Amino acid sequence: MRYKTVKDVLDWTAELHKQLGDLARKVADNPERARLKLVVDYLADHEARLKDAIVKFEEASPDGVLATWFDRAPEIELPDLEQEAVALAHADNIEQAVSRVVEFHEHIVGIYTQLAEQTNNEKIRELFENLAALENHDKLHLVRNAHHLRDM
Repeated sequence: MRYKTVKDVLDWTAELHKQLGDLARKVADNPERARLKLVVDYLADHEARLKDAIVKFEEASPDGVLATWFDRAPEIELPDLEQEAVALAHADNIEQAVSRVVEFHEHIVGIYTQLAEQTNNEKIRELFENLAALENHDKLHLVRNAHHLRDM
């Protein structure tokens, strides 16, 4: 789809975080290693918090901002979560599990950055810059906390 509204992008991002959180919870229900279970549980909670933050951004944004269309919006499709479930379930270590999730966050930051650069509207630019900063901050927080769990 070439045309997307700001709301479409925010809805997609919230859905991605929800699905990643659901996936992590599903994997956490059946782990063989206790430490990896701690990390996967943490990943699930982390994704739920990010989904809630995106929803709050959406609720706080004026309708005019949310209804703004992008002519050259990047293609944004949800990943194959069945494949990701297999990858998370078979992660050999904490770093592999966290790395999979970090890749999604980097993809989202790239989309936000691209959209911020495309717009001439200062409010929309600020919204996407703030969302990119939130994703980057949470990505760093995720990595740091995963390292703490690994060292337990």
